[in-house]
Amino acid sequence: MLRRFSESTTGRQVGASLRRGTTREGRQQMTQQNRGLLPGTVDLVILQTLTQGPLHGFGVSRSIRARSGGALELQDAALYQALHRLEKAGWIEAEWGISDKGRRAKYYDLTDGGHRQLEREVDFWRTYAAAVFKVLEPVARER
Repeated sequence: MLRRFSESTTGRQVGASLRRGTTREGRQQMTQQNRGLLPGTVDLVILQTLTQGPLHGFGVSRSIRARSGGALELQDAALYQALHRLEKAGWIEAEWGISDKGRRAKYYDLTDGGHRQLEREVDFWRTYAAAVFKVLEPVARER
């Protein structure tokens, strides 16, 4: 499963970015290069965000930015493409409603299938991240 992931995502970026740290050095790095999130990450964070309950697109984006301390920011196009993809897959459902500002807005909510998919995605990412962190650990040199 990890192999499939790494082959399918090599070099591909989506319309989301990971902001570097907030130190002066981190801000300089951030302005020099924003790293695109790996495909699949966008779906994962959207599904997790919708566990809070129904949200409109801007609410999803705002929640992701807030929960990540401003480190993750989703561009509108990438967000709405992902929401449509997740809806088509049956993992979320949408319903029109009225926003806090009195405007019509499409609210998205997780389906039972979306909860199951989120569990699979979280399991995968935990396994994947653990494998990456193992590789990042210093290796004792043999003499």
